[in-house]
This record gives sequence, C-alpha cells and structure tokens, in this order.
Amino acid sequence: MSRARLTNKLFSTTVEHMDSAAPVLVESKGGMRCFILNRPAKLNAINRAITDFIHPRLIKYEKSDMTKLIVFRGVGRAFSSGGDVKAGAINIKKGRVDEVRSAFAEEYRMCHTIATCAKPVVTLMNGITMGGGAGIAMHTPFRIACQDTKFAMPETTIGYFTDVAASFFLSRLSHSFGRYLALTSSVVSGYDCVKFGIATHYVPKHMFDELLNRLAELNTSEVSVLLKSIQEFSVKPESYEYQSAYPESRISIINDAFSHETIPEIMKALEKNGSEFALQTLDVLHTRCPLSMLVTDALLHKARRWTITDAFKYDHIVSYHMLKQPDFVRGVTARLIEKSKNAPSWQHKSVQEVDPATVQSCFEPLPENIPCDYYSKDRPRTDLWDEKNIIRYN
Repeated sequence: MSRARLTNKLFSTTVEHMDSAAPVLVESKGGMRCFILNRPAKLNAINRAITDFIHPRLIKYEKSDMTKLIVFRGVGRAFSSGGDVKAGAINIKKGRVDEVRSAFAEEYRMCHTIATCAKPVVTLMNGITMGGGAGIAMHTPFRIACQDTKFAMPETTIGYFTDVAASFFLSRLSHSFGRYLALTSSVVSGYDCVKFGIATHYVPKHMFDELLNRLAELNTSEVSVLLKSIQEFSVKPESYEYQSAYPESRISIINDAFSHETIPEIMKALEKNGSEFALQTLDVLHTRCPLSMLVTDALLHKARRWTITDAFKYDHIVSYHMLKQPDFVRGVTARLIEKSKNAPSWQHKSVQEVDPATVQSCFEPLPENIPCDYYSKDRPRTDLWDEKNIIRYN
C-alpha cells in the first residue's frame, strides 16, 4: 500500500490506495475519513473485496478519537448500483451458493455497522444509488442528494427482496411511498428524495468537494455543527427547473392504493382508480417477481415494529432462504446478463399462485451452524434520521 500526501494551510490530506484500480480508496482530511467506491466500470457494485476493505476500517474509525466524521462517495456516474448480483447469480449457477450467502451476509454486517455507527456519517448520493448502495446511504444521518441522484431498491425486478434493512427505512416513509417503491422498484430523482425523506439535503454536485472541505475543516463530531454547515450548502432545486415526478395527484393514488392490506387489494385499487398513472403502476406490478413482492411486503409489515438491528437480522435469514429459490438467478440472468426486454420467467405467474407456506419458509430460523451476529450496541434505533431528530445523534 502506498500513500499520497497533499497539504494546504488548513489541514493535510492523505489518500490510501493499493493501485489505480483499487475498489476502494480512503481519503483522510483532518478528522474526516472518506471511503471512495472506485469501480466506475461496474457502477461501483459492492463485492466481497469492497466489504472486506471497508468493514474493519469502519470499526477502527468508530473507535478512534482521531476520527470525527465518516463519509461515503463514489467515482463516476454512480455512488453504487448495489451488491454485485451478477457475480452472485453466476456463482450460484456454478454451485457456489454458500459463497454468495457469505458475501451478502458480510455486506449486511457492514451496513449494520454503518447504521449503528457512533460517529456521524455522510453519504454523497451522486448518480445511481440503488440496492446495496442505497443500503449504505439510507441508514446514515446525513444523506446528500444532487441533481443526478437516482435512488431505487430494484430487487423485485430481479427475483430477490428489498434487503440491507430497507424494510426498516421504507416502512417509515409517509403516504405509503416506501411500500410503493419497494414493490414497484421505481426510481426516485434527487429532490424527490428530499421531498419524501429519502435524502436529508440537496446539494448541487459541483459543490460536493467544497462541502467536504468545509466539514473536514470543522474537525468535529458535533452533529449540530455539521448540520449547520450542510444546511449552508443546501439549495432549493427549483433553481434547477426541478419538477417532481410525484405531484399531489399521484401521491393521492399511491397513498390510497398502497395503504391496502394485501398486494391483490393494491392491484384492485389501482384498477378501480383507472387513471393513467394507476394503470401504469398496475402494469409494472404484473412484471415484478410475485414471490419477491410477497416476501418484501411481509418484511415491510413486520419492520414497523423492529429496531434497525432486527431488520438486518431478518434480512440475513430471508436472504439465506431466497437464494434457494430459482427466481434470483432467472431475474439477474434476464435483466442484467442477457438484458432481455421481456420479463423473466418467474416460477409463479401471479401473487395468487404463491403458496403462503413458501413465503413463511423464507423466515424460518437459520441452521445452527450459520452465524447471525448483529449487535444492537447502545443504539437500538427505531426511527429515521432527519433534521427533526438528528440532533439526538450525539
């Protein structure tokens, strides 16, 4: 490992790197430690090399008095497109399902450490912020969107489920919007992320470096001080001719339909509404993996009562069982490897065809030899970080 050191009159900057192709860089400025995801050709997809690099350093920084603030950002047009599910599907085809389970579990452990970190954490949601990338971002107290942010949990399109404790986060968004996002895998733009509480602030992308320099200069873990500086950089996106994809008319449809108890009832409500948006949403649901939707919906219902640690524990359990189902390999192969325009050949044609026992089996306890070690530490959080409660972080 080599180190490059740059200095100015305010503070020194140290960048750790293996080589130019290292999947993660760490930039240190004063008390700030910035993890930079560096797989731009793969949209910074999170693989085992990334989690194995970040997680031990994250634990070290959390304990260090020298570290005041932790930041996550990505190189290129994505913060992170999520876990490397293409590699996962290929490995399952080769009979390496346990290897995939282990990789996913380590990603959950890393994200759980982020979610319960005693130091303030900032995520710059530049570009694509989806799946595991969203899993890093959504659990940090400062979530900074910009004009090219594209947030989504796209798992129902690939035969998986909304993991990385997204059930905890999405189930707490207002207007049933989180349930809508989880079941449809819809993409949300930068300021809509702020509008619905997915992001805490909106900062133009060209100001990211200046923002980080300011935060590094502060050299503090005091959330109130960090919050004030971030607010100074935040702007109203109307100056960028922003137009929400979700005006009140659409939110009313979402809230009405997705507040129903079951997915078939949601579909009936959309059909009854009959508007263009409602019918488009219904068409989308018909293309999503039936088992994925049902398992995801079960998680969302349960997660309303969970702590953040509970959510990660259950994701570990559900992941173990879902990877036994054929839909994950079928979905990833069709959507991401073959890039077919047609919907994958799901094992069930509709949610009505899925045996409730199949859904329940995804929540069965893990075998005794499989560790599920997530510790709540002293932060058994049950709500989301936003400007109203973030001051309690310290």
